[in-house]
Amino acid sequence: SPVFISHPHFYNADPVLLDYVQGLSPNEDEHGLFIDIHPQTGVPLNVSIRLQLNLYMKKVSGITETSKISEVVMPMIWFEESGYIDGPILTTFHTNLVILPAVMEYMQYGFIALGLLTIIIAFLVHHRARRSKPGAASASTTTEERDPLLQEELD
Repeated sequence: SPVFISHPHFYNADPVLLDYVQGLSPNEDEHGLFIDIHPQTGVPLNVSIRLQLNLYMKKVSGITETSKISEVVMPMIWFEESGYIDGPILTTFHTNLVILPAVMEYMQYGFIALGLLTIIIAFLVHHRARRSKPGAASASTTTEERDPLLQEELD
């Protein structure tokens, strides 16, 4: 069957549709739809969906009962579904999807800085320990100064 979907009471529809049906008074507050979406995550926070099912009616040749029907889009039924996030669920949502990712963003730079600082401190400690070894000064002396037997043979 030729069924069409619209806003209830033909809200935002062509005004010609309103001329054929009596009793319709569309307004945004009662017949519009809206979706409030969180800008960072894309999660819907507040939703109101309103839809109307319409039937296209016209006369059908060969069926005498439809001879007096003019062509019209007739509203059949409209329904509304709405919901919102509130209370502890909203707090959990905000914490897990907004605050924690922001904290993690800054923590990664903190850990990089901490790692670089640890490498620099380890290098400085290693360099200082190498300089303070007792045998470090004699490492540059010749073999003859270190081996007395070899020194005697040379004399």
